[in-house]
Amino acid sequence: MRRLVQLFLLCIVSVSVSACCKKEPEKTAPRDTWFVRPSHPELTNSQWSFDRANNTVSYRGELRGENVESYSHAVLILSKDIWQEDAVYEVPANVSDGIVRASLSFTYDHSLQYYAIVTCSKDEDSDLVYSDLYPVPAWADPSKYVDLGLPSGLLWAKYNIGASAPEEGGDYYSWGETEIKDHYYTDNYRFYDGNKRLTKYCSVDEPIYWAQSGEPDGILVLQKADDVCTVKWGRAWRTPTCGQWEELIDNCNWEWTEIGGQKGYRVSSKTNSNSIFLPAFGYINNTTLYDKNAEGYYASASIWTSYPYYFDTTEIMADRIWTHFGLYRYYGATFRAVVRD
Repeated sequence: MRRLVQLFLLCIVSVSVSACCKKEPEKTAPRDTWFVRPSHPELTNSQWSFDRANNTVSYRGELRGENVESYSHAVLILSKDIWQEDAVYEVPANVSDGIVRASLSFTYDHSLQYYAIVTCSKDEDSDLVYSDLYPVPAWADPSKYVDLGLPSGLLWAKYNIGASAPEEGGDYYSWGETEIKDHYYTDNYRFYDGNKRLTKYCSVDEPIYWAQSGEPDGILVLQKADDVCTVKWGRAWRTPTCGQWEELIDNCNWEWTEIGGQKGYRVSSKTNSNSIFLPAFGYINNTTLYDKNAEGYYASASIWTSYPYYFDTTEIMADRIWTHFGLYRYYGATFRAVVRD
């Protein structure tokens, strides 16, 4: 019953908040605020701490405010979505000295998105009087990245999306798609309509023979929901931009080599002893795989602004490395993720 009341109340409040143009001041922790009524407590001292060695996260929060001492039932819920369905953890909070205190520690699942919700009521069945949502900061699995000592602090994944080792090519994805396919062509590209006109990520309406453009929407960079690196590995991960590829080129030594029978580049830091391997796994057009073991085409997060039916890749081959190389967006390419942790 309490969950149903919570859901109903959150729905009502979310509508009313969206109609208000006044923005609430930023508080001490990253948050999405649904409501804080002046006569009810506020969540303060919200803190997250991370133990990377044991892959655990701890949370601590306090409720302070008017009439806190009248609340006898308080719960901290850690949920994987904001509607509080399927709570991952639910623990009682302590109410004493006019303060509601809640804390828990848990093993972090990097593929999930968590929210902490503190609820407070007079008893277990009474109406919800307070709820505040704090998204758990994104934290990448440290076993998946390498610190190459780059000036920006960016961390690069050890292997491609869909792979489990550096020399594996992983899966191929059309740009802006998050699932593998049996063929990669204009007829099944997510962002083409029946006339091969782009339906998203379109900078100009500039048709050519092979691929149409579409109604410009000004979206030039992958959004999270369309970024296969984010969808497959979690909120912390992204497809790198062209600028981030250029930083990798400028600050590392690139050696064309072979690992486990697969050719590609060993990319070694100029400032520490760490390195990654970028295998040359070509690309797919329709059902044909081209240039495997000779060339690699690694996706960036951007389209070509003048020709939006192309996306930017970093092309690698034995005698050159070329950023801003354009491929049709429906082609299947390889993706290497990055993160700032």
